[in-house]
Amino acid sequence: TYMRKERKRPRRDVSINNAIKELSEIEGLSENKIKSISIVLNALSHQVGDHIARFQIEATRAALSEASSSKPLAIVAGVSSGKTIAFALPLLVNAVDRSLNGQGGRVRALFVYPRATLVEDQFQRIQTWSVKINEYYGSQLLHGPALDAAGKLPQQVSPAKRINIIDALRLAFPRGNKSHEFVFTTIETLKNRLQN
Repeated sequence: TYMRKERKRPRRDVSINNAIKELSEIEGLSENKIKSISIVLNALSHQVGDHIARFQIEATRAALSEASSSKPLAIVAGVSSGKTIAFALPLLVNAVDRSLNGQGGRVRALFVYPRATLVEDQFQRIQTWSVKINEYYGSQLLHGPALDAAGKLPQQVSPAKRINIIDALRLAFPRGNKSHEFVFTTIETLKNRLQN
């Protein structure tokens, strides 16, 4: 007999207002970073609900903390537990902060997924969240993500030239152009970009 095991999902028991308060108390944050936390969490409250999980706040705190800003951060959690929120919140906060400081519209994060269906789902989610952030703020702070799952960045890189992904992104999204803050791709597409 097959027995279905109930998934254990983290309790979402921290209100958005308490999350904003807690994250705003991180030592060393600028006024614009604190404002960015409020913008992102208030804008996303209709998408993620009016409560988030403790681990999502702690992951965001770790990513935004000055002490850990140059250290790698791993988020490990079960299926459908809220990992996307946990890793996207600090990225969105930083993108909004850069926009408020006049440094927006440049690629700041590369999202790499194992399957095209997953990358498309996550792309749609971040696209929706970017729109909600812009609507909440009342003007365009974020240009949203770009989807490169089929190797279709705005400017193609010559396949005859071996190039690393940073150079490929710089060619696809030159400085001076207002562009997407996030690029979504698959392992296969990334591998193809890095090979001859």
